[in-house]
Amino acid sequence: MKGIKKTEQSFAPFFYAVMFFLCRDG
Repeated sequence: MKGIKKTEQSFAPFFYAVMFFLCRDG
């Protein structure tokens, strides 16, 4: 699971964008 960190850093902006969209839409 150590390799997850690098993917998490790259995926974070997209993840937050989706969360923001869901919260705003919901």
